[in-house]
Amino acid sequence: MNTQYAINYIVLNRVSHGLLVGQVGHGWVTAMMTHQKETLKQWLIKTARWVIHSMQ
Repeated sequence: MNTQYAINYIVLNRVSHGLLVGQVGHGWVTAMMTHQKETLKQWLIKTARWVIHSMQ
């Protein structure tokens, strides 16, 4: 399982979760994407590494 796949998987989970919880989730995702791109990227990488580590 490579890092890009893990990141894509996490993004899809976040987006679908956002859709499930409605505007609040959508607003959170939008705010994260627009205002904190670098922070979000770092968080995704950290989370992806954790996911990969957990699966080993």
